[in-house]
Parts: sequence; structure tokens; C-alpha cells
Amino acid sequence: MADQVVEGLKKAKSSLKQERKPVSQVVAAQKATKQINEFVKAALAEENRWVLHPDEQTSIVETLQSINTLYQELYDKCRTPYHFEKNAAKYITMQQEISHQVSCIHLSLDQGFYLTEPRGFNPGQAIELSWKEIQKIVNGVESEGIWCRLPLKIEVAEEDKGTVTELSQKLKTDQEQLKKNPRLNSFDQPLSIKDIQAIYGYFQSVHELLEKESKALEEVLKNGKSSEESIELEQALDE
Repeated sequence: MADQVVEGLKKAKSSLKQERKPVSQVVAAQKATKQINEFVKAALAEENRWVLHPDEQTSIVETLQSINTLYQELYDKCRTPYHFEKNAAKYITMQQEISHQVSCIHLSLDQGFYLTEPRGFNPGQAIELSWKEIQKIVNGVESEGIWCRLPLKIEVAEEDKGTVTELSQKLKTDQEQLKKNPRLNSFDQPLSIKDIQAIYGYFQSVHELLEKESKALEEVLKNGKSSEESIELEQALDE
């Protein structure tokens, strides 16, 4: 008889643990947690990792782990409206903390082009400014056959001219499409996975073009020669 009572209590306890009814804070946290996991997975895909400093990548992953841990605790403990009412302040705080940490990740990833553009620009501004610099590069290649932004007059290798033309055409199309997205002109709305992939794709091409420019300068400095005389640094900066 005693064994039956104990077994009955165990079953009742197990049933109570499994009982679950919707709680708005848990539902909201679940949605936010799922979305940010998918967002980070897309943003930190292997082809995008060059965008962020390693320390920042680590920080983002640690924040994501914190979100997942916090959500799991909220999910396990706040199973029904009854449980919520017993400790409402705690569960509301947990849900708000998840939202805050999600915002922190978006702040990093939505401005994740730090190795290409300075901090502080919204994506739309960064794209506009970078496109102006790309146009300078293209004009220099087409009109004079040189990397015109460098402090030395360095001729563009024949094999690089085609790459510059191809990348600039792609960038022109991409930036025209990106300019049509109103979400890129402020930090008021978090970006979607599609947004971040489009932005990172654009800056991947920018990065590739700047790498060509940088490599050309490195080669000349390494070989100790240039096609023409050096331009004074002050003059180069003025331009």
C-alpha cells in the first residue's frame, strides 16, 4: 500500500512537471531566442567571419549562450500562468534581459562591417561612403590605370583591371538595391537575416577590391620601387 502511495506521488509530481500552458513572457522569449540563434548562425557563417574582430565574435557567441541559458531557465520554471503569478517580477526581468541581450547582439552584427568602415555609421551611410571610394578607385583605373588612392603612383596590373571592372559593376548593382531598403538608414529596427546577408555580401566585394589595392602597395614597398615618383603624403591626404 505504501509503495502504491509513493508511486502515485511520483506520477503526480511528474505530471505537474510536464504540465504547461502558454505564458506571454515565455512565448515572447522563445520567439526572440529562436530568431537571434538563426540570425547569428547566418551572420557568423564562415564566409562572413572576416567582417568582425575575433574578440567581438567571441563576445557575440558568449552573449548568445547567455540568452539560451536564460531562456531555458525561464522555460523550465515558468510553465503556466500559475507559476508566473507566483514570481512575476523575476520572470518579467528574465524576459527583458533576453530582449536586452538580443539588442546587444544586433548592435554588433548590424554594424558588422567594422574592418571596412568606421564605427558609428548606419548601414546605409556606410554603403554610400564606401561606394564613393569605390568610384574613386574605378575612375583611377579607367582614366590613368593607377591605384589613385594610394600615396604612391602604382600602376594597376593587367590581371587586376578586369577584376576591378567586374567587382565595381557588381557593387554598383548591389548598392542600388541596398539603397531601396529603409531599414538600413537608421538603427531603429534590427536587421533581418536577408538584410545582413545582403550587407555583408556587399562589403565582402568591397573588401576584396580593397585587398587588391593594399596588395599592390605592399608589393611595391617590398620590391622598393614604384612606377612613378612618390606623391607627398600631405598632398595625398588632401585628395
